Parts: sequence; structure tokens; C-alpha cells
Amino acid sequence: MKTATLPGKFSIFVTCLLMSALFTFAGTHDINTAGNRSTARNKCFSPLGTTESLAANLYLLQPDNSLILADGFYAQYNDAYHDSVTKEDALKLTNPSENVGLTRYGKTLVLERRPIIKANDTLFIKLWKTTQRSYHLELITNFITNIGLQAYLLDAYLNTSTALGLATTIKVNFAVNADAASAATNRFKIVFKPAAAPSPLPVTFTDVKALRQAASVLLKWNVENEINISKYEVERSLNGKDFSVVNTTLAAGKNSLTGSYSWADQTPSGNTSFYRIKSIGTDGSDVQYTSVMKVNMLQNDMSFTVYPNPVTANKINLQLANQPAGVYQVKLIDITGQVLYTSRISVNTNSLSQIIDLERKFPKGIYHLGITSPDNNIQVKRIVVQ
Repeated sequence: MKTATLPGKFSIFVTCLLMSALFTFAGTHDINTAGNRSTARNKCFSPLGTTESLAANLYLLQPDNSLILADGFYAQYNDAYHDSVTKEDALKLTNPSENVGLTRYGKTLVLERRPIIKANDTLFIKLWKTTQRSYHLELITNFITNIGLQAYLLDAYLNTSTALGLATTIKVNFAVNADAASAATNRFKIVFKPAAAPSPLPVTFTDVKALRQAASVLLKWNVENEINISKYEVERSLNGKDFSVVNTTLAAGKNSLTGSYSWADQTPSGNTSFYRIKSIGTDGSDVQYTSVMKVNMLQNDMSFTVYPNPVTANKINLQLANQPAGVYQVKLIDITGQVLYTSRISVNTNSLSQIIDLERKFPKGIYHLGITSPDNNIQVKRIVVQ
């Protein structure tokens, strides 16, 4: 049919409607075909500004998981389009077999054009002439300007909600069975909601130490992601199990990227003390605990200890007592003599309690932990990794 004699945009409009009708009459809609259909479609109604889109393909899902294309629809969104159903849209013609389209104002569309999607908008999908079998629904989204929105595909029959990316392809399998509700024409719809604000990362203790200084113990800790933290509580124990609060330190800033804190326990109890530090949120909730640190108060011989042993959670609590100041080298060695991990720690006092993060999980078994002092004195302790 010739359309050259028709004026301007009306000529293009009629061409688009005829093409949409021909595609529908053919019985299938390959929405993503890169050939003539896609090219013609993109030339129809291309207003200025950003145009977003949604494409859908409905497939018959075969027993061998192969797919047979059954139907589809396409939608474009631009603020130059009208909210009501106008000549910019193309009505859906019913196929002899499965059909899928978008409904708006009582009309079923194979090609929909409307303004840019906003929060709380809903796209109503109509699905009809299905049979009792398995199907595959493919949705291709291109909502590039809606950064603040989140889209969801709702299945009223299964009562499920599937998150859709704003610029991605989502594939969903579903089935129609003997239950009439599974074949409801309004089983599916897409809703748009404001995207939830990302939750802040939990506060992270990056460096925690318990240092014996003569008759006192100095606690030092550094943190990252100090978001919505009001204070820190230092807890002490005599047996490593029953803890009580001995200090409260207010957070320097309730929304800081990093923070450094310290507190000295002038009256540590007994020969051995155990410490841990807890962060408290601005809402009063407990956010996170550090690992337990052990400090030996009356140990006079040069030694180091590992607590606990067996080691768990890929972390070694290392206690150095009566050691000279300087840089120490730490090595984790397996039973064949292979060095699996090395680290360096700085000691400024005659006692140090520090957590060593092994950074990766080692197989369960027996290992040796070697400590080389600044004067090249080597001490080795047998440890068990669980």
C-alpha cells in the first residue's frame, strides 16, 4: 500500500499501525529482531529527548527446555507521548493461540507509548488463550533515567515478586495448570516503587590491640564506616566468658569514615584479663563485637601465646609478653615446612595482644606459628586450626 501521498507524520503513523497489524496477524512478535521490524519500529514516533522502553517475549517452554516464540509486545516511554490511548499506540489483534499485551484504559495494546515511568506507576499485562503447559516470559527493560525507581514483576497466582533491573533482561518460567487462577488474564503486572536507600555498611574494627603497660592495660581500636554509631563499650572478663562493661567511649562523629580510640585500664583484675569492645548504634542496638583479647599481667618469662587454641574463624589472637620492642615477623607453617602466611607486627611495649587475620581459610589440621624477634630469636608454637 502506498503512503507517500499522505501528509508528514500522519503517513508515518499509518505505516506504523499497518506494520503492527501485520506483525500481530503473523502470529508472532520477535521484539528483539534486528531486521526490518526493529528498524521500522525505531523510525516510528521518535520524539526529542530520552526514550525508554520495555519489550516482552512470550515463549512456549518445551520439555527439553527449548523455546518456541508465541507472542510479544513493545512499549516506549517519552514525555512527548500522551498518557491516554491515542494514535501513537497500536491495538492488539488476537492471535489464534497464546496472546500477551499491555492494557490501558480498557484497551489492549501490542505497541504502547506513554510518558516516562514514575514512582507508583503500574503496567498491566494481559495474557490469554493459554493452555495447561509451561511458559517462558522474557522482559527486556531500558529505563535508563529512572535511577531512583525499582521495578517488580508481580505474579498474582504464585503471590511472588521478582525484582527487575532498570536496564537488563529478566527471564521467568511459569506454568498454567488445572487451577483456573493460573490462567487468569491479569495474572501478571509490573509495578514501580521508589528504590530503597542503600543500608550503610556496618562499622568495621580495622585494628584492635590490648597492650600491657606495667600494671595497666592500654586498649586501642581503629574503625571504618562509623555510620550511626553513638558509643563504644569496653568489656572485661576474668575467664573469657563472663564480661562486664568497664568503660564507655563516645563516638567522635556519628557519621565518619574512620575513627581512632584508646582507653587505659588502670586496675586490671587478676593475673589474666580478657577484653572485647562493642559498638553501640544511635538507636541503642548492639552493632558489633571485636574478638576477645587476652592479656597476661604477671608473666615474667619471654614467651608468646595463642588464644584460643584451636584457632577458629581464621583469626589468631596473639599475646606477646616481656618481649623487646621492635618489629616481629610472624609465619604460619604447615607440617611439611611450607610457609603459608607471613606478617609483620610492631611492638612498642613489653607486652602486646593483637589479632592476626589469616585473610583466607586454611584446611583443618596442625600448623606451627613462628615468631622472629628483632634480635632474630625464633620461637615456634604448635597450633590447631578448626
